[in-house]
Amino acid sequence: MAASAIATSNAPFHVVGHSMGGRADHSIMDPLAAMVSSYTIDDYVGQVTALLGRRDLRALLPTITCPTLVVCGQQDAWSTVEQHEALAERIPDARLEIVED
Repeated sequence: MAASAIATSNAPFHVVGHSMGGRADHSIMDPLAAMVSSYTIDDYVGQVTALLGRRDLRALLPTITCPTLVVCGQQDAWSTVEQHEALAERIPDARLEIVED
């Protein structure tokens, strides 16, 4: 696997930054960065491999029958408002709420 080629070490890697639109809440992000920094390259490769290999379950969204609230942060660069809009559109009677700040 190509991803395993980058896993040349089991040493932890360093988190050099995060995208919070210049408004990082350090009480949240600092412990999160510390946790992620403790992961090894093998951990990272395993997570990415799992994400890339997961099945696309979007076809099941229309089968959801319970009340559904889809929530997204306006500033979320990783999981965008557009992605959440697409989810909400596929789930019957889903409500989308966008957190502005």
